[in-house]
Amino acid sequence: MIDEPKSSEDYINYIPKRYNCISADDIFIESIVDKLLSVVCYWYSIDNKKNGLAYYGITLISPESCGSICKLIDDSDEYLQLKQILMEAYKAGEFVFHFGI
Repeated sequence: MIDEPKSSEDYINYIPKRYNCISADDIFIESIVDKLLSVVCYWYSIDNKKNGLAYYGITLISPESCGSICKLIDDSDEYLQLKQILMEAYKAGEFVFHFGI
């Protein structure tokens, strides 16, 4: 996400195909979803701070949380693309969208 999210803007209608998206098999995300409860994210908009991922909706992941998630997931091949995107966003100070499980 190049532009920082704006307060009171709702991101529920964002379309994954318009962005540099990857997909991760549910089994890989489900295996770490409990760990992610310790990470602060935003559900649907920057005004709705929650812990973990919005299971069926859009989660906005802050740059700081991108770094935290990278520390929680291992370096196995199935997480390699995900870690790369999260680290790029962390270093660039950009948010990442998660479009649900």
